Amino acid sequence: MTTETTQPEFEEIAEIEEKIGRYRIERVIGRGGMGVVVAAFDPELGRRVAIKVLHGGARDVGDRLRREAQALAKIAHPNVVGVYDAGVAGVPYLVMQLVEGDTLDVYLARHRPSRRAVLGLFAQAAAGLGALHAAGLVHRDVKPANLLVDRNGVVRVSDLGLARIDDHQIAPLAEGEVQTSTTIGFMGTPAYMAPEQVDAGPLTAAVDQFSLCVTAWEALFGARPFEAETVAERRAAIMRGALEVPAEVRVSRRTVSALRRGLSAVPGDRFPTIEALARALVPSSTRIWVAGTAGVAALGATVAITAFAASTERTEPQIGIEPDSLRRITHTDVCEEEPTIGPDGTIYYSSQVGEDFELFALDPGAREPRRLTRAPGWNLAPAPSPDGRLLAWVRRDDGPMITMVAPIGSLDKPRSLGVGGFRPAWSRDGRSLWFGGFDHLDLVDATTGEVRRQIAMPANAQPTYGYELADGRLAVLTRSGAANADGIVMFDLTGGARWLLRPATEFPLEQVFEVTPDETAMIIAQVTPTNQIETWSVPLDGGPRTRLFGSAVAARKRLSIHERKVVWSDCLERINLSRLELTPEGQTRFVDLARNSWADYEPAAVPGTADLVFISERSGVPALYRVASTGGEPRVVDVGGLKPDKVTISHDGTQWLFFALAEGDNHDVEGLFVGPSDGRARPRRLVATDDGNVRSSFSRSGDRVYVDLRGDGEHREIAEVMLATGSRRMLVAGPAYAPASSPTDDVLAYLTYPGEGPVQGVGPVVPMLLDLASGSRRRLAPDLAPYPWTHLRWSPDGVHLLVSRSEGATVEIDVTSGAITRRFDVGTDMLVGLTYLGTDVLVSRTTTTGDLWTAQLKAN
Repeated sequence: MTTETTQPEFEEIAEIEEKIGRYRIERVIGRGGMGVVVAAFDPELGRRVAIKVLHGGARDVGDRLRREAQALAKIAHPNVVGVYDAGVAGVPYLVMQLVEGDTLDVYLARHRPSRRAVLGLFAQAAAGLGALHAAGLVHRDVKPANLLVDRNGVVRVSDLGLARIDDHQIAPLAEGEVQTSTTIGFMGTPAYMAPEQVDAGPLTAAVDQFSLCVTAWEALFGARPFEAETVAERRAAIMRGALEVPAEVRVSRRTVSALRRGLSAVPGDRFPTIEALARALVPSSTRIWVAGTAGVAALGATVAITAFAASTERTEPQIGIEPDSLRRITHTDVCEEEPTIGPDGTIYYSSQVGEDFELFALDPGAREPRRLTRAPGWNLAPAPSPDGRLLAWVRRDDGPMITMVAPIGSLDKPRSLGVGGFRPAWSRDGRSLWFGGFDHLDLVDATTGEVRRQIAMPANAQPTYGYELADGRLAVLTRSGAANADGIVMFDLTGGARWLLRPATEFPLEQVFEVTPDETAMIIAQVTPTNQIETWSVPLDGGPRTRLFGSAVAARKRLSIHERKVVWSDCLERINLSRLELTPEGQTRFVDLARNSWADYEPAAVPGTADLVFISERSGVPALYRVASTGGEPRVVDVGGLKPDKVTISHDGTQWLFFALAEGDNHDVEGLFVGPSDGRARPRRLVATDDGNVRSSFSRSGDRVYVDLRGDGEHREIAEVMLATGSRRMLVAGPAYAPASSPTDDVLAYLTYPGEGPVQGVGPVVPMLLDLASGSRRRLAPDLAPYPWTHLRWSPDGVHLLVSRSEGATVEIDVTSGAITRRFDVGTDMLVGLTYLGTDVLVSRTTTTGDLWTAQLKAN
């Protein structure tokens, strides 16, 4: 939408342009009591920006603005408007990222998203505010007008009139005074302000939490929580806690409870952090996409977005493969990744060797590959030059990814081009390489290292794969969050960019990026709702995309075409149960109990039997399965229709305890449930909690359980809960988590920090033993170095304890002596639970297995 610029605005724009210089002012996009916001173009960096020009030229205002800009410039977060520059050139001004979208109130009115989507928006806003708080800053004016939602649904915190934490206001608001942000300047907007902010008290992050909850309440219920005509009346309502939930609006009890806590009159009664508020509003079990997985905003860069509507898709394949030509060319237990075809038909790829990844080549007609590298670390993404003389790849040891290039046949002495995780792509003439990462790409001479060209990526978009077309354009596969990839951006010869495929997180893309033989479309692979892979061609002219190949090609880790030959990797992540074995040489070896395409995780042995229970999603939803270790088909265990997770079994095998996930707003089926293992009675809820990370253990007597719950602060504490009554008491003050009761003695093992530690999962952790009879504690295995351990598991005889972390490092400790009896890890895999089954150790681990496949394209 465009607006007509009036003559006074023309004069105002000319005056601003004259005072600030450098920037070419385009139009006025907003006004307020403190100044005016204009859209401008920065000719030096070639990008559009927003400039906030403040009224007046007081030195203290300019100095404060500059200090805040320096602090904000260090914050690179997808949910905070980027700040680029600040100055006092006749007028104080702030140069920011240009966000073309709507304010939150306008967005909600225009799109009317579901309540679940609304909560996702506020979780994004909380993530952005959390980044400010981590930098020691408080926003002070959180309200709908200062939360921007861009065209991709990404929320950005804006209008950053900030204060340092523990700053004071200039003056309290007078009783009966009705003020606006215009009259109080940077101090906030009274309708959204916390009571301590009205009283000019110390500013902490809790004021932003209060304001965000006011905004969320207004978005969900259509009215603010404390409506009043004057500041004094509103403050009195807050102190009384006068909150009325409209009966006609259906919002879950958990959401209302979280908002009530965030709107507490006393700052200390609110959540300890704004991230904790976000977790309460959007628990992990609801799986709402929030900051870090949100789509890239096409803002702050000259990018025009072209989206593909579902109605424009064609399903008839335009490129096909000869059915009889399909061949699997590798048969190993590891994943061969990122294959590409050289000009002579040689297939280059990377494959895991122990904990390293090395490069291999499979020559035409050969049955066995040649190993090209023997360097410790990860050697990935081989890219042969168009003439077949050179090979480029990325390598990582203990530091960042580095792009390497060397003559094929002598890769032991490569040339380093620089840091960057972008998979290298050759120019069409074979003389230069595109490499880099993060926010830009460089075209570098492969021989001299001279930079020939540089392009800047759109805001928040990281490059993954690229392809230089015959006409000089560069197509780049991007990522912005947790997905492997999520969009395609096209760069022309001048560095101008447009989105060919808009970033999206609902159905992410895999690491497949190739051009069709006629160079009219890019080939991508997309994950479907059933976790299957579909291959698509995306036309370069913006036309309708087409599904390719059907089910014959399930490419996940690159697909390459040379002439009529196509090669791809079906690299697939599996979560399987495995038995640990140690070879005579002392090496770890895992024997899979089954190789499934579904997920089997969180195993637990049933005491007194040879049976094992585990969680699996083989039916599409989490369910509890039981199987005999001697063999046979697993059978589903009836747990009353609940969706179980993190199962724990009593030491006599008669009861189990598990966390159950909620579905929709039915929060009565969420929490820790306990029930008999024979299934004769429906499990009952013992602890109501939406914390999917809670862990528990039965006492040796089986009449109580130990549970790690979040206390009043950020840390967890261990509570003792009686099974008969549900009553609880704090047993171990935080930080303490991962309780594990001995099967033979009244001893509880748990994890903690050796002193005042950081938030759980970040810093060094040590295992502790608590004598439940005497209350004495001791550190288990004092010689064991502190490490971010996460899980504990006792052996059935109570002699050993497994101490492990998700990344796979595990030690077995003799509890009496503290000696380490065994060590093992799972390399680049992840642990998703482990247990003893007799004297054996069983683990659930994510493994990436797959093979290389080839086929011939059908002739046109």
